[in-house]
Amino acid sequence: MMAQTHLKDLYSKITYTWDDATQSIKGDLSAVITGIQSQLDTNYETGKQALSEFVRTLDGFQALDMMNFIPFRNAFAFQNDELSWIVDSAGKNIITGTGGNDVLVGTNTGDAIRGGDGNDSLYGNAGNDTLDGGAGEDILNGGNGNDTYKFGIGSGQDTISDYDSTTNTDTVEFGAGIASTDLELIKNNNDLKILINGQTDTLT
Repeated sequence: MMAQTHLKDLYSKITYTWDDATQSIKGDLSAVITGIQSQLDTNYETGKQALSEFVRTLDGFQALDMMNFIPFRNAFAFQNDELSWIVDSAGKNIITGTGGNDVLVGTNTGDAIRGGDGNDSLYGNAGNDTLDGGAGEDILNGGNGNDTYKFGIGSGQDTISDYDSTTNTDTVEFGAGIASTDLELIKNNNDLKILINGQTDTLT
């Protein structure tokens, strides 16, 4: 229903072309990026809601694969960590911690788990999960699946404990404003520690 009501203007901005490489129709979201960015610039909270609902309905329609979604995602995710969380948690079971020390356990489908403050333990279980420990000394375990671990300035001292032996691919995604030149990698026995230059945050 939302695609036919207050999101109608955004959906009308999608253009479709034939993709010879995939032999399928592909949706171009370039004009949608411009539309949502205009809303963010005018009223950030309104734009944030529009972004969340647009991505959530796209996922609900199972239309993400037929769109050029990666450029769309990056246009907002690279602006700040809040917008990154909005686009990356769409369509997932959202589990949010408190300001204390939490143990958060996901389901066997895709989860988006955010710890908040405190020393948290996050367990994704099966499914393609997104884990963000927030501030503190957090333990992150995505379990089976293609999991994404978010880490940035203010994340604290986090540890990834993931022994998925399948062919799944896990990804560490660094927060907005962090370039590869800002990172220092230190190998310690079988562990790899990542430091952000000028910060106290570490990821092991």
